[in-house]
Amino acid sequence: MTNTASKIIPETAEEAKARIHENQEKIRILKETGITNDTISELLFYYEEIRWLVKNFNVEPESLFDYLSFMRKHHLYAKGIELGRWLEDIFQSIPNPDESDERNLGAVKIYLGNLLSDTNRIDEAERYYQEALEIWRRLAKENPAAFEPDLAGTCNNLGNLLSDTNRMDEAERYYQEALEIRRRLAKENPAAFEPDLATTCYNLGLFEWRQNHRSAAKAYFQEALALYKKFPYQVKRANNTRRALHLLKYWKYPRKQNKREQRKQSKRRGRRGQRKKWTRRKIKM
Repeated sequence: MTNTASKIIPETAEEAKARIHENQEKIRILKETGITNDTISELLFYYEEIRWLVKNFNVEPESLFDYLSFMRKHHLYAKGIELGRWLEDIFQSIPNPDESDERNLGAVKIYLGNLLSDTNRIDEAERYYQEALEIWRRLAKENPAAFEPDLAGTCNNLGNLLSDTNRMDEAERYYQEALEIRRRLAKENPAAFEPDLATTCYNLGLFEWRQNHRSAAKAYFQEALALYKKFPYQVKRANNTRRALHLLKYWKYPRKQNKREQRKQSKRRGRRGQRKKWTRRKIKM
């Protein structure tokens, strides 16, 4: 661990845990002050030290989940997938895993599914989502309050993935399962689960729009917007939903063009460029 040569290297597992927690606090403070090019390199240093401690002292592998999120946010996909698969091996090798170990394994599979989906490795992403779904279904039978949110999130992600690959019937089934669970959870605890319900409503709005079901899309967008507006920190998603409703109002579904019209449209696009101000992008989890 050459980067930590100036520090006292821990000698016991307890000292390693203490160093991990110390680094986690430094990471939290750096994120609160704002991420720049300089802080990214510093964050990577602290994350890599945590990784070294986990590897060499076999403690708290779940402390690296935040590193996986960081890698995805900053498009470090190859490194993220490599780290995720290493963590997957760790959790799968635990003898007689308890509920916490299975939760961690399910979480790793979701991280891997998201990273692979982002890099268009659809078959691998679907496999990881399905494996995570199997874990959440099993755990939710014993402890619904703890694991139904994870189950709904994975169904939402599978709906996104399958919709993007034109498997609409399967996608709708997973979206509706996510919607049913999140409606129930939001009724029991609105503050905690209404933002998740809004996410699935928004994704279903895009799903229905893509199939030219304007009325259904509008209803889902309006429900999502009403929910997002309750939470100030969701202002960006609320604005995106308003934009979707506005575009949907004036959207004209394209008629089939002949080859001459297609050539003309292609030339116009070339002159305007390919920049888009808004895209129908789905939201994971």
